[in-house]
Amino acid sequence: MTRAAGGRKPVHKITLVEKPGRHLMERTPRYDVMLNGARWGELYFNMTGYVGHLPTVQGGRMDIGERPISAFRKEAATLNREAERTIEVADADSRRIAITRPSCDNRMIFAISMIDGEHPRAHLLNRREYDHAMALFGGADVGLGFFQEHPFPDGETTALVEPGDGWILEEFPDLPIRKMSDFEAGLHRRRIDRVFDTVDDEIKLVVATLPGGSDALPGYVTRQSLDFGRHVFGDGLRAGDLAYAGVAALADPEDRAALAAAFPDLDLPEPDLSDEQSGLEP
Repeated sequence: MTRAAGGRKPVHKITLVEKPGRHLMERTPRYDVMLNGARWGELYFNMTGYVGHLPTVQGGRMDIGERPISAFRKEAATLNREAERTIEVADADSRRIAITRPSCDNRMIFAISMIDGEHPRAHLLNRREYDHAMALFGGADVGLGFFQEHPFPDGETTALVEPGDGWILEEFPDLPIRKMSDFEAGLHRRRIDRVFDTVDDEIKLVVATLPGGSDALPGYVTRQSLDFGRHVFGDGLRAGDLAYAGVAALADPEDRAALAAAFPDLDLPEPDLSDEQSGLEP
């Protein structure tokens, strides 16, 4: 059975709570969108009705347009019922997601489900949906019924597996799978730990680490890929999601000194040097 941490059944309950007080010139109250008792968002009155978002059980944001508060209450009740049904389906599904790997499209993940007495099955799932499920269920194995599956594109390399995943290639010979190098696999396992400004507004220096904060890896990345990755994946952003850039001098001399001590082989140019060298440090 799928349960959140501590054996508790996951809960997804939306409530709308009128906020005390009003902003200047406002004649209608605002509402906090509460998810399981914690503030998630806000609804405010625009021209003809309220606007804002409601959370879905898969981690999405529902936009119903500019509507009266009664419509938002009705939609919240519908989402609560759908969430309860979705959690029940996942709870009852004996086929569990056992292994996940990245894909060439970083919005998706390659997943393998297992059930006793049957061969493994391969799936393509939405990554944000999967990350949200891991949080909702406390990191427990989640029934396949929680997810919406996506088709594997024809003729395109899709799944990325680790160097030790030869059995996956043998188990799914007809799927578009590519084996990653050790270095590439390491990028997909590392989360962004620290970010440093450079003198070039379009380049950042990031330090990414494995779970637990070990084996730190620095690299220069584009600001655009970092901003986009944070927006899409939040805390789930990985080093493998970023676009790497040429080197650039750090904006803060103290940062440069600290990084030079921590990473003696890292290319750390002085502010007057050019940015023409490769940015990713192996």
